[in-house]
Amino acid sequence: MIDYRTATPEQIEAYRARMNKAFDVVCNHADWRAEIIMFGTESLMLEVMRLRKTSLEEVADAVEFMTATKLEITRYFAEGQPMIKIHADGYRKGPAGDH
Repeated sequence: MIDYRTATPEQIEAYRARMNKAFDVVCNHADWRAEIIMFGTESLMLEVMRLRKTSLEEVADAVEFMTATKLEITRYFAEGQPMIKIHADGYRKGPAGDH
């Protein structure tokens, strides 16, 4: 997160750019306000984030920044594979939503 009280305009713009880039990894491109749900093998999910030059932690920050909802990250095993499931209610269902 960034402290808007002390950040320079350049720092704020760079932060917003990072948040947009990280959010782009998980958002529904047809409807960015929609619920976010994604799952896959841990190795695939982390590799996608590495290639997109972000991290799971930064994606969680971005989801909160863009939607005002928390990203739930669940790690589990399926058929011996480590898996990750991520879920957030999304902007529409969240407190800032257009209900």
